[in-house]
Amino acid sequence: MTHEADEARKLAMRYNNLTFALFGAWLAMLPMFWLRAFGPLLSFDATPIDAPVAVLFAASLASALLAAKLPGSYYRPRSFETRALYRRLGIREFRAVMSDGDMINRHVRTRHPGYVVHRGDGALAAAVERGMRSERAHHVLFWFGLGTSACAAIGGWYGWATAIGLGNLVGNLYPMMLQRYTRGRLMRARPRLVTECLEGAHA
Repeated sequence: MTHEADEARKLAMRYNNLTFALFGAWLAMLPMFWLRAFGPLLSFDATPIDAPVAVLFAASLASALLAAKLPGSYYRPRSFETRALYRRLGIREFRAVMSDGDMINRHVRTRHPGYVVHRGDGALAAAVERGMRSERAHHVLFWFGLGTSACAAIGGWYGWATAIGLGNLVGNLYPMMLQRYTRGRLMRARPRLVTECLEGAHA
């Protein structure tokens, strides 16, 4: 990597860290909620949650563990996952503000005009594989977050339910759809490369 490319990547990472920090704030809400729901962090003047906390925590954890075991075939783009579908869902706009997204790349290129996120087949293949790992991680967190917000809603803690639910939508569901949108675009442009990555996921 040349000095220019190295400096460009460092600048991109500084921008990316802003999005990671926002996601980290959502992640921090999950243990905070459960510690309050189970009691250790519940203030003395607060009303305990009216929900079967242990059961819902176990269900949330079980669904997250199941999501971690999705088969490699799941990551293959389906025929209904068209560009038009994802565009109607706002994926292109979401991509613009995400890490390594359009806005960040545009800002980096104002100082480093030759900056490219993925250069060459090797980098593209690594990006596809990294995208599948990212999607799996977001699946795990999505289902755990869904169970967490459900527990909050059932127990009447609607503020927690709303905050965790909205964070889950933006921080996990949309990133999952973005990965599938990107993989579908690459499948149309470089079918052999993506197919080899998908076959590797089966191994």
